[in-house]
Amino acid sequence: MGSGETPRSADRADALRVGALVLAAGAGRRFGGPKQLACVGGEPMVARVTRTALSVDRFDTVVVVTGARGDDVAAALPHAGERLARCAVWADGIGASLACGLAALGEVDAALVLLGDQPLVDGALIRRVLADGLPAIAGAEPPYDAVRPTGRGGDPGHPVLLGPAALAAARTLHGDRGALASVDRARILSLELGEPGASFDVDQPEDLVAARAMVRGLCVRGPEATVAAGR
Repeated sequence: MGSGETPRSADRADALRVGALVLAAGAGRRFGGPKQLACVGGEPMVARVTRTALSVDRFDTVVVVTGARGDDVAAALPHAGERLARCAVWADGIGASLACGLAALGEVDAALVLLGDQPLVDGALIRRVLADGLPAIAGAEPPYDAVRPTGRGGDPGHPVLLGPAALAAARTLHGDRGALASVDRARILSLELGEPGASFDVDQPEDLVAARAMVRGLCVRGPEATVAAGR
């Protein structure tokens, strides 16, 4: 039994109400356009990440946070049960978007935060974070505030699982400050997975080329065609 878990950790973890957030509000300035609409594996990245979250049956609710190009992002979603949170203050930073999403998520005990520009995150990674992370925030003594996986080379990655203290801090965020930086002496469990998808995000056009090569899929449509092709 690891991470300070008690014999009742599994039971406590099973009782938690868990939601998922997909953050997809950014303007993609470094990318040169709305990167969450660029396609990987035959669909926009935001749709791919949302569909992956929906495939995991542990979540009570999946909320997608939109901001820049909100109508286009909403139209690109799979419409398979996810909820939409339109963040009017998205330009203030990721902290503001996270707070908007948590408000829409409602009463939960834990939330898994995914990024709309990480198309290599799959259901297996999400399930691993939940399997190891929920007992850590529910039954460890003392409990962890958050759990995050590592990517290749040990880089911190996503999705990040937020426990009660981190959730409470995140609900009051504004600007570009993240949830973990807002928890005084936050206790964070790092899952040493070495999973490439955990730390890979599409930040520049060349990252999109790499993502497409890894999943061997491509679609380009509408005004995103020029941006998605990296000009």
